[in-house]
Amino acid sequence: MSSLTCWRRLAGWNEAGVRDRLHVVLQPKLRAAKQDALKAAQAEVLSQRTGSRNSFAA
Repeated sequence: MSSLTCWRRLAGWNEAGVRDRLHVVLQPKLRAAKQDALKAAQAEVLSQRTGSRNSFAA
């Protein structure tokens, strides 16, 4: 696929509102994932500070 074809498709999707709809759908999911990652990181730091061996299992 040529770069010109990619740009045309992107322009078409933008005109159709695809990007705006994706933003509405994905933003809450990304925020939730970010919060989950922050909570996991905080728990890991806390467990390292307290010397706990109960970190998250993979």
